[in-house]
Amino acid sequence: MASLFLNQSQRERYENVPGEISEYDLMQFFQITQQDKIFLKSFRGEHNRLGIALQIGIVRFMGFLPDKWQQQIPVNVAEKICSQLNSNIELLPLYGHRDATRTEHLQVILKYLKFRRWQPLDEIWLSPWLLNNGMEHDNEPILLSQVCLKLLQEKILRPSIGTLERIVGSLDEQLHQETYRRLSLLLTEEMKTRLTQILELDSTRDITSHRWLCQVPTSNTPRAINQTLEKINFLKSFNVHKWDLSIISLNRRKRLAQIARNVSNKYLQRMNATRRYPILICFLYESLIDTNDKVLEMFDDYWEHIVNGSKKELDIYQQTLFKSQNEAMKTLSQTVSIIINDTVTDDQLRTCIFEIYPKEMLREALFVTGSALRPTRQTYLYYLNNYYATLKQFTPNLLRTIDFKVAHSKDGFLNVLEILIDIQTGKRRKLPDDAPVDFITPSWNKLVFENDQQHIEILPQRQPYELCALANLRDRLRSGDIFVGISRKYADFNSFLLSNTQWELLRDDFCSQISMPSIPTERIDQRLQELESLLKPLDELLNAGVEIRLEEGVLVVPALPAEDIP
Repeated sequence: MASLFLNQSQRERYENVPGEISEYDLMQFFQITQQDKIFLKSFRGEHNRLGIALQIGIVRFMGFLPDKWQQQIPVNVAEKICSQLNSNIELLPLYGHRDATRTEHLQVILKYLKFRRWQPLDEIWLSPWLLNNGMEHDNEPILLSQVCLKLLQEKILRPSIGTLERIVGSLDEQLHQETYRRLSLLLTEEMKTRLTQILELDSTRDITSHRWLCQVPTSNTPRAINQTLEKINFLKSFNVHKWDLSIISLNRRKRLAQIARNVSNKYLQRMNATRRYPILICFLYESLIDTNDKVLEMFDDYWEHIVNGSKKELDIYQQTLFKSQNEAMKTLSQTVSIIINDTVTDDQLRTCIFEIYPKEMLREALFVTGSALRPTRQTYLYYLNNYYATLKQFTPNLLRTIDFKVAHSKDGFLNVLEILIDIQTGKRRKLPDDAPVDFITPSWNKLVFENDQQHIEILPQRQPYELCALANLRDRLRSGDIFVGISRKYADFNSFLLSNTQWELLRDDFCSQISMPSIPTERIDQRLQELESLLKPLDELLNAGVEIRLEEGVLVVPALPAEDIP
């Protein structure tokens, strides 16, 4: 049964002429052309010409003529039409006292505008078009607006809004049936059984899989990340990552998935199969997309957390080092002053120094000054080593579960990822001799290589190499150099563009909506003709010798006069 979804104010907007019309719409729909003037001359009486001119503008603007249009004419429309006809809006009440006259005039107007009336048979071609648009976006008010626009483009005088509301309102069941039909190859008996099972209680989790997948992580810890990765592995057990749901539009998938999230298990179980299974399919697919995005966000946030912790440790180290350096420099400077003192003989030197400064105190001073000369400890990257064990609690699972893809591989980072996965998951204990190092930035050199330089004979250190690779992974996920196949936030940039096949299907409809030809060369030819038509009056204007003029083929534009300062 068709549902009525418009409220009273929405219905009135479709049934009445708007109280105010924009200047752009006035120029586009209520401008009387030379051809219109010729057509209006065929009618006797100034009041008839005024009424017909107004009806022409309203039909062009709305694709519909309200019953009481004479009482609904906006002031700016009346002024626009009357100024072009040199008429007065007070003559409008004289128009169309006989219903037969009004009907006859409307028929003539529709013939002139090449419009036709709506016929019940039009529903036959409109329904497939509406179904296809509904699969893209099933919001009923939006669909109704699209139907009105489509009828206007086809030059069909639309029927009452109640008729179109009934057609759009009956679309919901058709959409579910069409979605089921498109997913029929995926909905095998085995798949239906497994989909039914996610609505049943799971004894290991003491919750249904459906509600478990709906839960959102509330913390950003290694344990929470591993629990989120467990959801991805569960979805992969359904082979969700191999499904091709391109036949279902993004908006439709998100709409059905949202239904699954907002209702209970019992409600889904009571649905008929035509509705339930497509909803669950879209729910699982969208859950995989959202969970992939969520776990990568958690990894990004956790990395930011340990970077902040490393910076704090560096600050503490530098403050402690500064205090210790003062004492160490004082000790060493006084020791040097004893050494260069000529009154202290060589055989008395060590005894004299150790009497003032014990050997342990001198060793500590040397250690402090030596620490200040070590560049590795003067960067927060050094302190990331303190978080290595914590990272290993989830990074092997992350690298094993997420299918990372490299958009640009000039520096061999794809091989770096493969080595990182092998080391993190325990398949490899040490770095290979030919491990790629081109991705290592200068700030990481001092940590990855012992002497702060990259040389063929010097192998990188394993733990800093892993940390450097994880840092690069995070940065490249942010920049899009690394992407995930099933994702929204971390997807391949090319996936956001229309494919050539999709564009060919949408080209005609899109071009008709913006009133442009579907072939680009036709539009270029139109613009060239418009340019040629404008050049002649421009040439006459320039030759008239006004301020802006042509002198020996050169365009002369005089300076603007300065404004007087008040």
